[in-house]
Amino acid sequence: TDDSETGKKSEEWVEAHIAYEKKGEAPVSLNATKTYFDNGSFDSSEEYNDITLKYSSNDYLFLPPDATPSEEDLALQEAGELFISYGTAEEERKVIENVTWVENDIYYTLMISDGNLGEDGLMEMAKEIIDAE
Repeated sequence: TDDSETGKKSEEWVEAHIAYEKKGEAPVSLNATKTYFDNGSFDSSEEYNDITLKYSSNDYLFLPPDATPSEEDLALQEAGELFISYGTAEEERKVIENVTWVENDIYYTLMISDGNLGEDGLMEMAKEIIDAE
């Protein structure tokens, strides 16, 4: 958009967040945005319709603000095998999986926490989303 008073321009963008929940299964979320964050790390990738789908699965430990992680958890964090975050009411351990891809300059993230879809299930869901567009 143009600001007629200052002459400055900014790009308009929209971010969409969709949550899908099926009875008895963990909720799956889909984010789509023009803001692109790619840390370059993923466990596997697959080409689908000229789009690169990237899958990753990471272990997380969420702790209260005043908690201290164990030596074992700190060693896992140092090895890059555990992500530690603070701010929860109680200790929580989660496995967070996601599939990311870029299509038409839009960055998509399909994510599930402690779900049972696994890599194959998330990849198939991502392909269904791509085919639906």
